[in-house]
Amino acid sequence: MNIRKTNILPVDDDPQDRLLVKTILAKSTLPGQFKVDETGTLSEATQYLSSGDYDVVLLDLNLPDSSGIDTI
Repeated sequence: MNIRKTNILPVDDDPQDRLLVKTILAKSTLPGQFKVDETGTLSEATQYLSSGDYDVVLLDLNLPDSSGIDTI
């Protein structure tokens, strides 16, 4: 049986917050079922999103290159 991984993109300028997401997912009841890419800016996230297929984007609304509703 081939189970597809859930692709997740945390977008946060704080590396500790991105690490926390990865740590929590690694301790989940489904270890190995997640593929996590990560970035710290909206411009990098846009590049990831244009070249990848993500199921979940965890988006910080206060990034170095965007903030608030403009980020969405």
